[in-house]
Amino acid sequence: NRSSDRKMMMDNVLQHYFFADGIQVWWLDCPEPCSRSCPNGAPFFYNSGMYPENMVGSMFPSMLIQATYEAMASVNLSHEAVMLSRSAWAGAQRHGGAVWSGDIASTFDSLAQQIRAGLNIAMSGIYYWTTDIGGYHGGDLTDPEFEELIVRWFQFGAFCPLFRLHGCRSKPSIPGNECGGTCAPNELWAYSNASQAGMEKMIFIRESLRDYVFEQYKMAAETVVPLMPLFINFPRIPTRR
Repeated sequence: NRSSDRKMMMDNVLQHYFFADGIQVWWLDCPEPCSRSCPNGAPFFYNSGMYPENMVGSMFPSMLIQATYEAMASVNLSHEAVMLSRSAWAGAQRHGGAVWSGDIASTFDSLAQQIRAGLNIAMSGIYYWTTDIGGYHGGDLTDPEFEELIVRWFQFGAFCPLFRLHGCRSKPSIPGNECGGTCAPNELWAYSNASQAGMEKMIFIRESLRDYVFEQYKMAAETVVPLMPLFINFPRIPTRR
């Protein structure tokens, strides 16, 4: 959290990404940090156990969001900066921090859990929230159950604060090439005509709500978070299931 460290990161963000390619919206993946991207990072981040992992692991992603925000603010673009992060902590919304619920399973149980997750994170004050539509891990495009799942997930995702499709599909497999392997296709046109029609319908519904969604963003930034459990807006109703 030293200002000199953040300044070094900010300079790299601006030099190698903003000035070089004009990038203003950021996908901050693995900010926990995840072990695959930093396999020997524990001694560095947690100072060999001197700092509690549950404290540093929670604060690090929010500080990463802050550093990226400050880089954009230095070129007067903080009002346009959005950082989509796999993790966050209290206060991340002050710096344009958006969060998705991580690499979740492609199951109906996982979809049901997202409703609770989204409402809970909203109560923490973070209103930019989303999921991997269809889940991240798994999903066989030839399986009718998964095709129903992803259409149902589109129906949920279209009314989330952020609307995005992402995931590592398991089948049909794609042979690797000189660039390495990859997951199965996940574009709308990779699915059956019926599933594609259902997903397209939700995309057009979401687009029709563009002005409304931006009004909600503005309201959330200035006053209150619009996505909340019913008991917040209707505290006197005895049954809120």
